[in-house]
Order: sequence, then structure tokens, then C-alpha cells
Amino acid sequence: MKVWLLFLFLCCFCVPAFSSKTQPLIKRVRPVQSLKILVVFYSRTGTTRNIAREIAIKLGSDIEEIIDKKDRSGLFKFLESSEDTRSGKIAEIAEMKKNPKDYDLVIIGTPVWDETLSTPVRAYLLKHKDKLPENIAFFATSRVTEAKIVVKKAEMIIGKSFVSFTGFSSFSGDLSKERKEVIIQEFINTLKK
Repeated sequence: MKVWLLFLFLCCFCVPAFSSKTQPLIKRVRPVQSLKILVVFYSRTGTTRNIAREIAIKLGSDIEEIIDKKDRSGLFKFLESSEDTRSGKIAEIAEMKKNPKDYDLVIIGTPVWDETLSTPVRAYLLKHKDKLPENIAFFATSRVTEAKIVVKKAEMIIGKSFVSFTGFSSFSGDLSKERKEVIIQEFINTLKK
């Protein structure tokens, strides 16, 4: 138990703060308003879900939640989820209704678990990497982990670079209403360039 408490303390207070700088790398030739966009996300606590919804509303895009077949609610399930991440387990996820190859841009959202993707998002990327369009954007939510760390791991899985990415850190205050809206708008602006 002491080891887990130490682990939680280190994760919450000793990892470098998230960079909320949005990184544009657009490869698109059409304006974002004419693109068919899908926001795909997984959320254990609702934080990533709320941000995904706000992005989808602002873009007028389709949205779909990745459903993990494993119950991950509560503190002990959170700790178990961290162990699943460290051991490289792939989550069993429900079948998706929307096919990413039907979209011009797919935006993927994930919470950060142990400085990497959540296992449900990793499962989604592995299952759909050949169906993803050329234009893929990414956002992550975390207490403290830097977005670039997670982005590189996701890009390695799919073998493509994201056209844009951003991160939201509760440690940095990025989840306050005002700050969250600014980061979302900056992220959307990179997609419109």
C-alpha cells in the first residue's frame, strides 16, 4: 500500500507539467469547415469526454466514445488500469459504430495513464491504424504529464504524425473553464490554418 501511495504522489507532484502549447503541423488543403471530422475519445472520469464534446460542438463534427469492456471506476480500478498500462496490456473495447476511413480528419482524445496512452485508446489505434485518414489530430488530459511524451507514443503505434496536438493539465490549471476554452480555441485554430 505504501508503494502505491508513493507512486500516486510521484505521479501527481513530481512529473514535469503538461505543455498546453498547441502544436500545428497541418497537411490539409481544404478549410476545416468543409472537412468531414470525427472526434474519438476514451474517458474514465469524464474529463476527456467533456473536452471532446466541446471540440466536437465547436467543429460541428461527429463524435464517438471508445467503450472499454472492463470496469475502471474507482481508486482500485484506477491503480489496476495503471498496472495494465505498465504491463502493456491491450484493453478489450466495444465495436465502434463510425469508420474512421469515412472522415477527412479524425481527432483522438485520451487521458494519460502512467505517462502514456490509456489502454482503450491504444487498443483503438492498434485496431484502426490502417483505417485512419492522413489528417489526424490529438489531445490528451492529465494531471501533470507532458503531451509530447504521449503524442510520440501514439504516433509510433499508427506510423503517422499528427497534424496538430494539445494537452490539458489539471496541475497547470488548464481545466479551469477560461483556460480550457482558450486551449480548445487555439487547437481548433491550428486545424483551420
